[in-house]
Amino acid sequence: MPFFGNTQFKVLSVITCIALGGTVTISCLCITERDPRHDPPPPEEQTGTIAFFKQIFRSARRLSPQIRKVCEVQFFNWIGWFPFLFYITTYIGQLHVNPIFRAHPDMTPEEIDEAW
Repeated sequence: MPFFGNTQFKVLSVITCIALGGTVTISCLCITERDPRHDPPPPEEQTGTIAFFKQIFRSARRLSPQIRKVCEVQFFNWIGWFPFLFYITTYIGQLHVNPIFRAHPDMTPEEIDEAW
């Protein structure tokens, strides 16, 4: 596939873009949404923190199966990526300061704070 690019990364990027475009197009053509104008009027809303969370849980239970799956995937995706993104910053920071600490093993606490 030389017409996609001259490196494996360029070819992979083009294939990925085509696949993403195809799946988004299929999703847009196949999924229908419910018209919210046909819903009954909402009940009188209460205010406060407890009422807010009750409304969140009520809304989550009324989600369509497709939207519920998307929310579940997003939720578990966040659970999977958050630790990685949180700890990768520590790892990159450690890569940055390890050579400084090796070169200067007798640093004062102020110098260590400055290196970080």
